[in-house]
Amino acid sequence: MYDAVRSVLEGKESVEKIKNAIVYTEDYSEHMLTFIENHDEQRVASQYFAGNMMAGLAGMLISATIHKGPFMIYFGQEVGEGEEAEKGVSGLDGRTTIFDYWGVTQHQNWMNEGAFDGARLNLFQRHLRETYSNIIKIGTEYEVLQKGKTKFIEIKSENEKLKKSVISYLRYKDSQTLFIGANMSENDRGVVSFRIPEGDIFSKHGRVVFADILNNKNDYEFDCDNSKDIEISLYMEPYAVFAFKIVV
Repeated sequence: MYDAVRSVLEGKESVEKIKNAIVYTEDYSEHMLTFIENHDEQRVASQYFAGNMMAGLAGMLISATIHKGPFMIYFGQEVGEGEEAEKGVSGLDGRTTIFDYWGVTQHQNWMNEGAFDGARLNLFQRHLRETYSNIIKIGTEYEVLQKGKTKFIEIKSENEKLKKSVISYLRYKDSQTLFIGANMSENDRGVVSFRIPEGDIFSKHGRVVFADILNNKNDYEFDCDNSKDIEISLYMEPYAVFAFKIVV
């Protein structure tokens, strides 16, 4: 999964790479730990990976919610820790050294001389950390992520590049359904329409609410007559992420 997610974030593959990885690992996904950073791998914010800390949100949301297994966030990832200088033994390789007595700058900025209040983080880092916290909250609160099925959602966009960089899916089980997605491109943006077929989750007439559980922004409401698909359109900035709880 790591290789698939990384290749898409680096612009080397389309999101089909991730979908294929899910199919390939479906039988044992509950035993797989997903991550996009660890002590062996390069930092997302480093020049050797994405070079942008916001890429971590897109990669982490997908890694944490797309299948049944556990996920890990490496220390400092949530504040955009990168690599800023050449170290002794480790050198300059995009990794946080495990061989040298060295500082971890962005993590130390969050520590703030022992206050642990994040006062030395900039606004982007504070937003980043808050969203990572919400991803953890979603991952622990919604049982459907551990036991539910995954269904990929068809998308439409006038920007053809977004069809390769935007991934979305339903996680569903019994009466609980989550609608999750991300734009994994650094540069491409635009309106994306997501078509959710009737009959998949809508079993009765009435109001359907898409409640934002990740960004705490807009909720969306639709009248469902069980005879047509629901289509929701979102403007997707680079590395935009979303997660909605669908309430019928």
